[in-house]
Amino acid sequence: MHFIQKIMLSIISGLVVAKVLSRIGLACFKFVPSSIIISISIIFLLFYVFYFIRKAKKELDFGKLYKLQLAMLCGAVAFDLITFGWQKIYHLQFIVPLGMLDLPFTEIDDVSLMWAFFGHSYPFTVTIGLLQMLGSFLLLFSKTRLLGVFMLLPILVTILNIDIFYHLDMGVILHALILIIALLYLGFQDFEQLQNFFFNQKLKTSDLLELRQTIKTGIRVGILFLPLVFVLLRLPIDKNPQLTGKYQVQKIKMNDVNTTAKSPYDSTLTRVYFDIGNDIVFDFNTTERRYIGTYQLKNNQIEAKWHYPSKDLPIFRGKISLASNQILLVGKMGKDSLEIHLKPFKP
Repeated sequence: MHFIQKIMLSIISGLVVAKVLSRIGLACFKFVPSSIIISISIIFLLFYVFYFIRKAKKELDFGKLYKLQLAMLCGAVAFDLITFGWQKIYHLQFIVPLGMLDLPFTEIDDVSLMWAFFGHSYPFTVTIGLLQMLGSFLLLFSKTRLLGVFMLLPILVTILNIDIFYHLDMGVILHALILIIALLYLGFQDFEQLQNFFFNQKLKTSDLLELRQTIKTGIRVGILFLPLVFVLLRLPIDKNPQLTGKYQVQKIKMNDVNTTAKSPYDSTLTRVYFDIGNDIVFDFNTTERRYIGTYQLKNNQIEAKWHYPSKDLPIFRGKISLASNQILLVGKMGKDSLEIHLKPFKP
């Protein structure tokens, strides 16, 4: 084993062990200031890496140290992920305050939104936890270590993507990244087996189709790109992008009388949504009082038919005009005449 590989093993295993220790300390010893626990973890990491690198320089036979560090790496990764698995089973993850769950969808932050989704189904949460635990348990045996790596890598890559795109803090992202690097390192310990399995020309599977190579290539290209053609045939989904958005009612006249909401209990139109697929929503000062339907637009003439809370609601028919990023709706809904001035919503 080259000296650089020894350094890599020391750093990767040290990072995982130090991260596990800091997470246990922060979770179980809350009476100790977090700065002290993090400092102890950093000191441990530096001592760990320095100690094993020094031992690697002195010892010509690195076999025993290699096995020891590899075992510590497997044990630390397994311990960490099994802890996460038990946390999922005992409702210690994906906890969102009940009061927040009643907020409008657009007012919930990305992290809480993600946690609410995963925490909504307990069986789904338990399934993720059990898969983490099973894959981690397989890491503890040399014969099943590679299988454990293949089980855990997709899970952790998915977790890393969720952490990044749902804007979790950098510490969480680094944690997932460290575990992925550790699993990749463990996987590359069996590089020759992987190379033989995936790229050995002697290992040939049976041909599915007895056809010429050019025909096979054409079929493969068709399978790759024909779905794209079918998807493109459905475009555009947003038929009126100039309208799509959320709007605040700036001013409204009903039967030539100015109407405004003076309190949260007034059932006055306050917001209008033009959505993809020609969906339209009239929001009467609260999410509990809404008309939801679809609209048709032709030559500035608009017609909105409702399907919620009832299909028997009167149809809105009128004219629509856009000017200076504002919208004016003038028409009738049932017996009532309406003049609605809209501006883009700003929270």
